[in-house]
Amino acid sequence: MTIKLGTYDFFAYFIPGGIVTSAILFLLVMHSGLTVDFGSMSIVEFLLVATLAYLLGYANDYLARKTWYRLFLRKDRRNLIRSALEDLNKANSTFQVSSEHTDWYLYLSFIRKQNPDAAQEIDKLNVQNIMLRNASFAILIFAIIFAVEFVSAGYFYLYGIGSLLCFGTSIILVRESIKFSMWFVRAIYKALVALVITPEQLPIRFVSEVKTTGRKQKS
Repeated sequence: MTIKLGTYDFFAYFIPGGIVTSAILFLLVMHSGLTVDFGSMSIVEFLLVATLAYLLGYANDYLARKTWYRLFLRKDRRNLIRSALEDLNKANSTFQVSSEHTDWYLYLSFIRKQNPDAAQEIDKLNVQNIMLRNASFAILIFAIIFAVEFVSAGYFYLYGIGSLLCFGTSIILVRESIKFSMWFVRAIYKALVALVITPEQLPIRFVSEVKTTGRKQKS
């Protein structure tokens, strides 16, 4: 049996999981006297750390979705989709997508079948959404750790600065994550419209047709 890990797994779980792993190693180095030398690690040790980062990435994803992300989302997933559809309809006068049909995962499956290249571009937006969301929560963990160290180390200013920087970065990333989530939904419905629309429904009139129509009216 072969295990296939793609770009999706790397960006969505490995990178945020690596940040969480770094936070754990930081605590171990600071409070247990552990020394870490990545240059002298064996292949087995490296694989163990990579596996730990990957698994922590999944745990981090669950916690991010259930806690930190919801604080900024302020709406459930269905309302987020409807909001994205309303913005899409406002920006396009040539077609209207019903906000009652929010089964985006079915539409994305249809797009994958009809146009794999378009589906791949849409998936990139979702990967960026998940990576930013999970990285935001992972960096928030660092902010909390630095805040605790700031107090326990007698208000050492570097820990305070580190905590504020991590906290600010975390907020920026989670807001960017929501933006990419909106773009992801819009891209699904735009691709769906492009697949089902007919040439007659396109709001296009060629110059030659316009001139011909004008001549007929004069005559």
